[in-house]
Amino acid sequence: MVLLSTSSILADFWTPTTACGTSNIPFHGSCKWYGDGQSGRMYNQPNAQGVAHFTLDSARHAEQRTPVGWQSIFIVC
Repeated sequence: MVLLSTSSILADFWTPTTACGTSNIPFHGSCKWYGDGQSGRMYNQPNAQGVAHFTLDSARHAEQRTPVGWQSIFIVC
């Protein structure tokens, strides 16, 4: 699961994204990734178009407290 914040700090304004496949990212604040057996490919374009910019690991958690520029995620299930 990835949690996306509307601000640049880890706050209470989170949008969870848990669906397999493509999800566009409406907010570009901070993010948290919970790798629970699924990896997430991050794209700089909407609809997971182009080349994946970064892959979030399926077995690790990750966090970024500064704004992210990613436009979409493809969650591999």
